[in-house]
Amino acid sequence: AHRRRHESGGRIFDPDVLLELDAIRIRPGALEDLLALFRHDAEDLRLALDDDIKRNSLQEFKNDCHALKGSAANVGACQLADVCHLANGLKPGELHIQGREIFVLIENALEEFDQELKQFAKNFRPGESMDGSD
Repeated sequence: AHRRRHESGGRIFDPDVLLELDAIRIRPGALEDLLALFRHDAEDLRLALDDDIKRNSLQEFKNDCHALKGSAANVGACQLADVCHLANGLKPGELHIQGREIFVLIENALEEFDQELKQFAKNFRPGESMDGSD
């Protein structure tokens, strides 16, 4: 997953990242478990980011974006990881305007990822190759 962190090329979702995890391909329910954990963590971090902006806590905003970026990269949410990376460039005094803009982009990226993920999960069967070669 690490090599794809900054190579998204504008992709919303890279299912190959998930398929690199053996348990996802083998154990029934593993995909759902992983995604439920991601959604829970992402929601907690989304709430924290909103709070960081309200409290004008730039460093916490950057830390929470970094945590969300790592979680996103681990599940193939390329666009979300890229958007979270934007927080690194924020300077003091920019959080209320640029930070809020990044927050909106994060919310949009989460929604777009969720839509693509639902489509992927609908067609996914553990133990089968996603390219139909099994």
